[in-house]
Amino acid sequence: MTMLSEYDKNHLILLLIDELNRISHSFYERFDSELPVRKFAYTSYLLKLVYERDDFGDKQFEYQEDGLPETIGLLYDLIDKVYRKLDQVEDRFVYAVEAQVEPHNPKPFVGEHVFFDSEYRYCFIRCLDSLAGGSKEGIEFFYRAHEEARSFEKTDVDDIDSLQEFTSTFFEIIVTMAFMLSTDKTLNEIYHKSLPDSVDAFDLKGFLDCIDSQFTDEGIAHIDETGTLPVAAEEGVNHCGENVFGDDWGQVKESLLVSESNVDAHPFLFKIIREHVITQDAGRPPVTKDEPVILYPRYYNQLIRFQLFPLLENGDSPSGQDLLEDECDSRGEQFEYNLYEFLRNDGYECYYSSWFTKSDQREIDLIVVNQSDEELWFIECKFLLPETHMRSASGVIRLNQKFDSKVYKEDTEHYDAESGEPFPEKVETWLDEKPGDTFLSHLDRDGEDRVEQQFAEEWTDLDVRMFVVSNVVPSYIEKGGVEFLTDVEFIEMLEGELPVYTPKS
Repeated sequence: MTMLSEYDKNHLILLLIDELNRISHSFYERFDSELPVRKFAYTSYLLKLVYERDDFGDKQFEYQEDGLPETIGLLYDLIDKVYRKLDQVEDRFVYAVEAQVEPHNPKPFVGEHVFFDSEYRYCFIRCLDSLAGGSKEGIEFFYRAHEEARSFEKTDVDDIDSLQEFTSTFFEIIVTMAFMLSTDKTLNEIYHKSLPDSVDAFDLKGFLDCIDSQFTDEGIAHIDETGTLPVAAEEGVNHCGENVFGDDWGQVKESLLVSESNVDAHPFLFKIIREHVITQDAGRPPVTKDEPVILYPRYYNQLIRFQLFPLLENGDSPSGQDLLEDECDSRGEQFEYNLYEFLRNDGYECYYSSWFTKSDQREIDLIVVNQSDEELWFIECKFLLPETHMRSASGVIRLNQKFDSKVYKEDTEHYDAESGEPFPEKVETWLDEKPGDTFLSHLDRDGEDRVEQQFAEEWTDLDVRMFVVSNVVPSYIEKGGVEFLTDVEFIEMLEGELPVYTPKS
């Protein structure tokens, strides 16, 4: 922080919050580029450090339209190369091997070691690419996956009447924000404060709408067009809080308003004390007084209210986390059918939700005949919530155990084994079938009865591959002969552009 100590504290706070708001404005308005997670995270972290410290100077950076000043960029590099690397080593995301030659990097530890990515970091990057479009190279497939595999029914924003509809409509952005802002210990400490149990998602929306109403239509139009950082009077914010939250406003304010005396609040609104000129007479120094104001980063607030959603208890309604889990479960069958339709439309011979008999529960989600590669695919489809702390070994291990439970029916520390037969054993049973043996499969999602099909003779000459296709993946790429791909990667594989290792490559 010594690099910034000569600058004005309020100026730095405004600069950093404005950057968060500009990033959010671009992402929230257009959704045509991935959210720059690194910049978002480091800006939040640096903002907290500035709020915590005193003894700043009075210098100011010149305004730049294209981002933060170079000095702050250097700080980000320092955080990334030293703090982040130490954190990654501690969390087993990279391996540090002592360099055998004289280091040229003057930074201790970083300059003295060579670093190699671990399978845990690889898992995080793959999940990030799937949930947030983290890879510029794969962004085309990210959007295709959302259009094809993740096309779910949603309520129009203007017609949302229930928390269930809210969850369904905003599911993707809720999960993306929660995933990114819980990725490591630092962000988890900054972005995971609780609110009173009575607060729900509609309260947060009503609160922001009330603050909006204190600006003119022209003012809001200007904010929308430019992404400008608005400033609200504390009295007006208190009025909105009391109207929306009632007696809980004091506790909500303590939870959501960051100030010098409350640096550990969830970063949502930000209070500063600025000097306000009362009178200015010619030839005399101005008469001033300190005035508390609330910085209202409107687009940043729109994003963070979604990140807050899993933390809400929602009063007498199900909690945000329970609503997300219910929505995730309800999407599983549609996800499976979407992949079936996608493959069928792409020219593959495909069988959906197949059983031997009505009394046999060994269902295979998708059976695909890939004639061009002389392969027979058995596919298990999973639509799952990511774990928190996915940039740490503990988060990845929990996700691994979720797949162990669901795919291999294993008891683990965090998850009990789900009922049914392990996926590889189900496939083995299917491969024991003889040419001409019959099985049942659905032709569409809504049909109640399955249609009788035959195990074709030519299938016995095809190479068998087993896949689990999901929106997230464990750290193991293959286990027990089963390959794990996100739906984004699966589409890339079909196009012959899959960058990740698979046993077939």
